[in-house]
Amino acid sequence: MLDLGLEGRTVLVTGATGAIGSAAARAFAEQGARVALAFRHRREAAEGLAVELSGPDRGRAFAVPYALDDAASPRWVVAAVEEHWGGLDVLVAAARRRGARREPHARFEDVPEEHWRPLVVDAFAPAIRTVQWAVAGMRKRGWGRIALVAPPHMPDGDPGGEFHEVARAGLRGPV
Repeated sequence: MLDLGLEGRTVLVTGATGAIGSAAARAFAEQGARVALAFRHRREAAEGLAVELSGPDRGRAFAVPYALDDAASPRWVVAAVEEHWGGLDVLVAAARRRGARREPHARFEDVPEEHWRPLVVDAFAPAIRTVQWAVAGMRKRGWGRIALVAPPHMPDGDPGGEFHEVARAGLRGPV
């Protein structure tokens, strides 16, 4: 295995119970990083993954709640990681909201804003807030990495897919 220099680094993965988040958490743990697993609803899955990744010393992973719709959540999730391990080196922002579906025969332009706004807002705002809180400590320590993970493509023609593509483009756009 290629050594990426992550031994002993601290990683926060939001959306850690999703397919991408859990794969990222496992990859970082395999590199020797400590991993904080931020979850929204699936506490048991996050805690189970923490046990799996903790290693023989049982201290290499822990689960922490993270709410996309709570503006204070990014602050306290970063604070929890920094308090637990003394700092945060890598942020993987993979949390996202599912939704913004429309009826198969409804026209895109007729979908009310209240149906798509939560998906788009929850794709950007929590990631931005979490990065803002994480980067302060990274800057103090002189090292840090951030990965913004975009939702996967929706199948072509899937009703609501256009809203997912807007959210995806916002996270993957040039920095």
